[in-house]
Amino acid sequence: MVAENFNSSLKRVLVHEGGYSNDKDDPGGQTMWGITHIDYDAFRRLRGLPVQDVRHMSVNERDAIYRKKYWTGSRCDDLPSGVDYCVFDGSVNSGVAQSVKWLQRALGVTADGHIGDHTLLAAKEADPDHLVQSVCDQRQRFLQSLRTFKTFGKGWTRRVSDVRATALGMTVAGEPDTASRDQVEAGAKASKADLAEPMVSQGAATGGTAATAAGASVVQQVQDQLAPFSDMLSIVKYVLIAAAVIGLCFTIYSIWKSSQLRSVS
Repeated sequence: MVAENFNSSLKRVLVHEGGYSNDKDDPGGQTMWGITHIDYDAFRRLRGLPVQDVRHMSVNERDAIYRKKYWTGSRCDDLPSGVDYCVFDGSVNSGVAQSVKWLQRALGVTADGHIGDHTLLAAKEADPDHLVQSVCDQRQRFLQSLRTFKTFGKGWTRRVSDVRATALGMTVAGEPDTASRDQVEAGAKASKADLAEPMVSQGAATGGTAATAAGASVVQQVQDQLAPFSDMLSIVKYVLIAAAVIGLCFTIYSIWKSSQLRSVS
């Protein structure tokens, strides 16, 4: 957990985000340094400032948005080194809630997209290397399931590979700027190998094809929809178990009673 990781992590994120963009295939519309004009307008309005073209965004505004919405929003200051950068980059690329869900699924906790103390405790106790691998694997499968993967897939895949290699170097070194070259290269080799199995299996998430990735995405969406009802589902589960036990006892009693009647007759 290295608070100073924000500055170096942001520098790495900006390498992938670039400057101004207005791609017709990008649902985010006009963006500057990876920040959409919608987020920029909201940022200025909250401060009583008039909206303006996103291209006029200052560096200080950019950094403030990244820190508050993505870094602090994902509670990266409380995550292990390397895992913080991994989750941060995913939040920028696919949204905070989605990136947090990848982390939660890797940890085997309820994937509700809200990072609380339970998730942070599980992250602290997990092996950081395995955690980075699992989060990156899930992120790659999610991206492959998107209809825009044909357009942006090559760049997304390269980005996930870079994040994986860098994050693995950070987990060993404890901070990004002291990771050895050998550690980073080892992470790069790992990213080119077959996708590692997640720490907690997600059922359908076992293939590398686009069709399998789409199936995994559907399973994950169902899990997300059921997450708010997890407590209710647990109660139903125990009720069904109790009913099964009662039924079994009744069956045993019926067999015993029947045998007693036969012995009397």
